[in-house]
Amino acid sequence: MKRAPRRFGGWAVGFLACALLVAQPPNRLTAQTDPRLVEALRLAQSGQVDSGRATIRRLLATLSPTDSVYPEALLAAAKIAPDAQAVATNLNRIVVEYGASPWADDALLLLTQLYFAQRDPMQTIQAAERLNRDYPDSPLRPRANFSAARAYFELKNDTRGCELIQQAIKETVMHEVGHTLGLRHNFKASTMLKNEDLHNTAVTRKQGLVGSVMDYNPVNLAPKGVKQGDYFTTTIGPYDYWAIEYGYKPLGGGTEGEVEELKK
Repeated sequence: MKRAPRRFGGWAVGFLACALLVAQPPNRLTAQTDPRLVEALRLAQSGQVDSGRATIRRLLATLSPTDSVYPEALLAAAKIAPDAQAVATNLNRIVVEYGASPWADDALLLLTQLYFAQRDPMQTIQAAERLNRDYPDSPLRPRANFSAARAYFELKNDTRGCELIQQAIKETVMHEVGHTLGLRHNFKASTMLKNEDLHNTAVTRKQGLVGSVMDYNPVNLAPKGVKQGDYFTTTIGPYDYWAIEYGYKPLGGGTEGEVEELKK
């Protein structure tokens, strides 16, 4: 028997929203830049939730909807909203009305997490797929895809869930291990393959999709009429091999020997 999406009600919804949207790790997702919003979230996180909400309500009442701070204020309002409906309303406003703002991908990630917490797999998948489609360069994609993969498992689509989560996790791990080895972000080595090879797994699983895993690489989505290949790169790129060799390969002959080796 197909299980219907479970909806939380009463106090549990408010608790869920606060726990999900306030207690986030310190990264761009919570890095509100307007000092008024920073203070509002600080109040909420210190237990003065009503004061934080009041601060944001006053700010939204005085701001013009065309002000660049407005979508940021909606995001802050969503993080400390009293119930899941208010959370979703604020986040969807950002996605629909302020899709070009720097907060739109944050809103979609939070919607993905909220819908998954509500045990609504279809909405979870839709939010994650929109994030992948509309913001292919967003570094938040792997986190959204993690929730989407779990939603696919809820729908008994294990093949799609495993495919999405394994590739997303592997790319993220390769990227972060690169940092531990001393590699910095590389935003110049992305394009490597011809368009006709991007979904040819015989090519991509041998060479990778991109020149370096140290870029913020977009999801590799097949255009209409083309069979979907790998969504994420499954191996490190040639630049990564070169960078590791440069940093770790022992070179003999002192400085002069190193110079000669680098000329090759």
